[in-house]
Amino acid sequence: MPQWFAAALTDLNELKAARLRGELVEASAVEAEWSDVLRIVRAGMLALPSRVAAAHYSRPSQSRARWSPSSGNQDR
Repeated sequence: MPQWFAAALTDLNELKAARLRGELVEASAVEAEWSDVLRIVRAGMLALPSRVAAAHYSRPSQSRARWSPSSGNQDR
């Protein structure tokens, strides 16, 4: 048996043992987990405009009345 083949078998057996010990996970499981994390982050980012608007319009109207696009007054 060639030496490279014996080394490959040894590596394969080490990988199998590591998976049985729970030290390795399937790439598809990692991908699914990251997909869930990124979906949550995306949803949070997409919700920002409505959250900012809600925070802005929940303030007293006097603070919003100081500026309007048509007035040109930009003293906030």
